[in-house]
Formats: sequence, C-alpha cells, structure tokens
Amino acid sequence: MIDTPLDPAAPGVAAARLTTRDFTGGAPADQHGTAVAELLAGPGRLTGVRLHHAAVVGPVRGRPAAAGVDDIVRALDWLASEDVRLVNVSLAGPYNKILDRGLAAAAERGVVVVAAAGNDGEAAPPRYPAAFDYAIAVTAVDAALEPYVRAPRGGHIDVVAPGVDVFVPAEGYMTGTSVAAPFVTAAIAADPEAVGLGPLDARRHLLAAARDLGPAGRDATFGAGLAVAPPGCPGARPVGG
Repeated sequence: MIDTPLDPAAPGVAAARLTTRDFTGGAPADQHGTAVAELLAGPGRLTGVRLHHAAVVGPVRGRPAAAGVDDIVRALDWLASEDVRLVNVSLAGPYNKILDRGLAAAAERGVVVVAAAGNDGEAAPPRYPAAFDYAIAVTAVDAALEPYVRAPRGGHIDVVAPGVDVFVPAEGYMTGTSVAAPFVTAAIAADPEAVGLGPLDARRHLLAAARDLGPAGRDATFGAGLAVAPPGCPGARPVGG
C-alpha cells in the first residue's frame, strides 16, 4: 500500500507482517493510512498477510499534507524491488506526466495498482492514478448499493465497493473511495485465480466476476459493477457484504 504513515500498533494492523519504508522524512502516523491497513489486514480481512507499506503523505508548508509525485514513483520502485505485485493507492490527484511514466513502468513489471477514484463529485475531471489505463479505478457505494454522493463518474471507473459509513477501528465510521479501494485490493489478493496476473488480465478477471449494477452492462457510475469476493471467501459474497 502507498498511503500516509500508519500506526503499526493499531489493533487491526498488529497481526500483519508489516514492512514499512518512509518517504516523508519522518511524518507522524496518520489515521488514514492506519485505516486502509486495517481494511486490508484487520480482523475479518486478509489473514496471515505480508503488508508492504510505503508512507508518502507528509507535511507541506502552508497547505494540507500531500504526497509528492517523485515520492510516489520512488515508492512504486521500492515495492516492485520487494517483489510486491499488488498495490493499493487510496490517494487521488490531477494528471501528472511523471506519475504516468512511473505507473506505466510499474505495470510493465507486472504490478497491479488498485486506486481510489477520488471524492470530488460526478462532474469532476478524472483523478489519478485511478484514471490511468493500467490502474483499477474503484469508486464507492452505500449499503443500499447507491452511489456515494461525492463519487466521480466516467468511463475510467472499473468497479465499486463499500465506501459509505464503513466502520474502521482506527477512525470510526469512514466514507470515501479511499475506503472502497482496499476491499477490491483484498478481493484480488484472496483470489487464487488472480495470483500472477498482470494489470490488464487482473482487471479483466475482476470485471468479469463483478455484479452488474445500474443499467445493463458497464456504465459511468458503477463501471462493471460491485466487486465480488473469490469463491474461497465465505459465501463468495460481494466484497464487504
């Protein structure tokens, strides 16, 4: 995962075999990264998982904390060097050529990137890295399978997952596409048929199994539909169900 610094002692993180590398220069732990880690490896999620964590979101003078593009690319290089082939990125921003090239290079090395589509509303332009062709773009729905009110729309949306009022021990109830992305990452990680697939094949596999929502077929709101857990998961139910 590429995110904020996290608290390794948090209840939902402590059970994971965690390897962390800091690209922020020492930023403190943040609930966002801790929550994403808990959604991946907390109770009832992936078990016995080895979680590589790249901390890239740090303080910026006069502005909210942010991740530098160079740090994200360096993080991807580090993860690839550690033989990580599935990366959750619950971060979203404007298009950047350096980021484009960095993710393209990671994709050529077989890295599958699952990315949050952003929380800027249906009229907002696509956010990246989710909107890159070689990333899996995840947006959020509520418990009634209705779109998150601030969810983006567009042809780049691949699948949806739970992302409205999801309980996470680190934060309480959380909402956003940042919450939805880890459900999809975990579903791919738990699927033996997805192991070893490259970015394009992993997307095809995920989309083929998705539960169609909204108009028949793929659409700009739900993509291919609700991501579904692999058969080995209890009930093979929709992720988060």
